[in-house]
Amino acid sequence: MFKMYGKWDQNPVTIVYGSDLMPISTIPFPAITICPLSKSREGMLNLTWALDTMNHNYTMLDDVSEKSLRAIAHVCPFQKHWKKFPPSSGNENIIERLRTMARPLEDVMIKCWWRTRDTPCKTIMIERLLDDGICYTFNSLALDEIYKKDQISPDFLNFSNVVHVSDWTREGGYRPGAGFNAYPHRPLSNGQISGIVFAAAIRQEDQEPFCSGTHTGFKFAVHAPDEVPLTEERFYRWNNMSAAVVTISPEVIDVSEKLKSVDPFKRNCFFVDERPLQFFHLYNQMNCAFECIANHTLVGLTNVPINYFPIKMNFMRDK
Repeated sequence: MFKMYGKWDQNPVTIVYGSDLMPISTIPFPAITICPLSKSREGMLNLTWALDTMNHNYTMLDDVSEKSLRAIAHVCPFQKHWKKFPPSSGNENIIERLRTMARPLEDVMIKCWWRTRDTPCKTIMIERLLDDGICYTFNSLALDEIYKKDQISPDFLNFSNVVHVSDWTREGGYRPGAGFNAYPHRPLSNGQISGIVFAAAIRQEDQEPFCSGTHTGFKFAVHAPDEVPLTEERFYRWNNMSAAVVTISPEVIDVSEKLKSVDPFKRNCFFVDERPLQFFHLYNQMNCAFECIANHTLVGLTNVPINYFPIKMNFMRDK
């Protein structure tokens, strides 16, 4: 009995796998986020010229080019190879400048077919701010349903995109009576007939190896509608003049409500209502990862301790 109790005390949760088929319409179609590798229109900033000028004679950069170069450095993975900037001369609206330099959604996302129907991309996709800059997402929850308005920077919410009110939660599924036209969109069958097809384009003159490297085209991430995608770490590549096909086989894992009586640190996971986040309305692994990054960034910038659980607990399974 002593050995059995010790084993239970160390690992009180048992995962039992019992395969059971369920209708695919009970879960949402995944959200898909597409991020162009080209961060600026050629007419707004000639990155090659700006970098060459910065490296040889920084004083020759005009004010607009300098501020544009500083802004784009925040979303270019190769900026660590650039020459370091001198101290800034004043306040800079980095996000607004990134939005000005980026091409609008309708210029990048040329065609969309949802459930085989030709659908204007701007009616089913939203613009959003991520670590890759300005990206475009299909089937995401509204940004104000994901972020807490009173805690997050307004830069993450200042996008004029209209998204339907959500009929779905991760722990409760779709609300009763939501119907087949519920939001987020749900698949009605398997195969391409119930999928999404995108056609996207980047102008050749906008492609800059100093920001995107040797790759061209886009990154894209597949994630849950209530998650903020980590496009810097988890993504697929979609190069120019090529096609990418992704097949998804969903799995649903249920957790017994009886586990709520067990301490979270013993069961090694949180239920959604047990772990409130500072910047997000919704607790899940990806949003928690973003919050951990934000906490560590704040500590590094201010040296002020932030109250949060260790990363090990923040990354535990949700329901």
